[in-house]
Amino acid sequence: RHAIVINSEVISEQHKIPEGWQVLVEEEQEIKLGTPIAIALSPSQEFNVPVDWDLEYEEQTMVKQGQILARLTSGETVLQAPGDGMIRLEGHTLGFYPQLAAQMAGAVHVEDNIIFIRRLRNSVHFAFAA
Repeated sequence: RHAIVINSEVISEQHKIPEGWQVLVEEEQEIKLGTPIAIALSPSQEFNVPVDWDLEYEEQTMVKQGQILARLTSGETVLQAPGDGMIRLEGHTLGFYPQLAAQMAGAVHVEDNIIFIRRLRNSVHFAFAA
């Protein structure tokens, strides 16, 4: 992530998207802080989930770091998400696909494998007292 800062205020940021990742945002889309902007196409980690474990989420669910993904039926042991991303279940294998999230709100521009986010100018409204 690279950011441009003027007067202690971040006005834009850019993210180089690694090979093997998919861009999730569209050109000129307005996004909020924390919006997922790209996701890995291959899992960074895979977990073998035994049959006596209960899954907490359906396939292709976006999760946050630390969320419980599965637990032993007795509830004693849990499997937590290693980061923000998406999980996919294939058979008894749970794959974790990391995501990249925007560090600021703004409008998106995508060029080559770089996502640019520029802060939108706030509208200024004046009120006059009588």
